[in-house]
Amino acid sequence: MNYKSFIFENYHYDYSSSTLSLIYRFDEGPEFEEKLIFDFAQRELSSAESEVIDRLFRLVFLTSGVSYYKAFVPKTLICEAFPLDPATAWFIQNFYEKGLAEFAFTNNISLRDHFEVRAAAIPPLASIEIELPRRACVPVGGGKDSIVTIECLKRAGKTVTLFALGDAAPIRACIAAAQMPFIRVHRRLDPELFRLNEAGAL
Repeated sequence: MNYKSFIFENYHYDYSSSTLSLIYRFDEGPEFEEKLIFDFAQRELSSAESEVIDRLFRLVFLTSGVSYYKAFVPKTLICEAFPLDPATAWFIQNFYEKGLAEFAFTNNISLRDHFEVRAAAIPPLASIEIELPRRACVPVGGGKDSIVTIECLKRAGKTVTLFALGDAAPIRACIAAAQMPFIRVHRRLDPELFRLNEAGAL
């Protein structure tokens, strides 16, 4: 299908289920809803902390869309959920173009000047200052890199929190061996994406 636009439609965090929903669609085409489920204890946030978390969710929303965008690689990306300032649009443009370089080569597609992330003539959001504990966050994929990083930080006397996307056996084993606090997020891709891939989408 030859869709003209990929649209970031909406995002929403449900505190009762600790679930971030990300909604995308192609113009006059399929719609997708991805879910990220946060599996860790949460605490009450200040208004400033809530605003920072929402901004992080916005970036997660924009960057996670790449999994769906590449099904048809249309020429325009539009964020309907909120206006994009030029700096954020530039970041997303580069994130998609460079992040999909191998995909583009494999599928014989040139992404250079292929697409545009639509921006609004607005200033970037003002920065927010919040106090955070000094600690390292180590992504855990279950491989040796995670283990080496954890051991190096332990020997350096750093406070470490582990982060895992998913619950694969190697990830569980690494977390169990490290015996450190951890944050786990489960990602649920929309089944429609798998159906499109089976039907021949890129």
